[in-house]
Amino acid sequence: RKARDGEVAEVTLDQVRGTYKARDSWWTVLLVDPLASRLVRLLAGRTWLTPTRLTVAAFGLGVAAAGAFLLAGPGWLVAGAALYYASFAVDCVDGKIARLREERSVVGSWLDFVLDRIRVVLCTLALFVGQFLATGREVFLFAALVVVFLSLFGYVNGAEIDKARRLMDAHGAAAPA
Repeated sequence: RKARDGEVAEVTLDQVRGTYKARDSWWTVLLVDPLASRLVRLLAGRTWLTPTRLTVAAFGLGVAAAGAFLLAGPGWLVAGAALYYASFAVDCVDGKIARLREERSVVGSWLDFVLDRIRVVLCTLALFVGQFLATGREVFLFAALVVVFLSLFGYVNGAEIDKARRLMDAHGAAAPA
C-alpha cells in the first residue's frame, strides 16, 4: 500500500517475525507474541508512535493494572489482569518496532528495562497489599516481599548467566543449556 504522511508502507508478518528475540520466555512466545506481532503490523507504519512512547504507554497500563489490583474485588482483579496483559503486550511491541525500524537506542533500552522493573514491582505489591487490605491476612505482605525479591533476583541472575555464556562463547567453551 502507498504510504501517507506520517506513515510508512505496510509491514508483513514475516518482517515482524524477524524482530523476535532469539530466546524468550514461554509466556511471551505462546501468549503475548501472537497479539504483539499483529499490533506491530497495525502500528509500525505510524511514525509518530515511537518505541519510547510505547514504552511509556506500557508503563501507564501497568500503573492502571496496579490500581485495579489494589482495589482487590473480583472484578478489579480481572480488570487488573487484563490491563497487566495489555501492558506486557505493548511492552513487547515497543522493542519489536524499535528493531523493525532500526531505532534502537541505549536510552530507550534503559528506559524500557527500568520501567519494566518498576511496573512488575508496583503490580506485585498492589496485588498482595490489596489482598491484605481486603482480608487482613498478613501472609499476603510476606508473600509480596518474597515474590518481589525472587523477581528482582531473577533479573540480576539472568544478566549474570548471559554474561557467563558470552564469556564461555568467547573462549570456545560449551555453555550449559
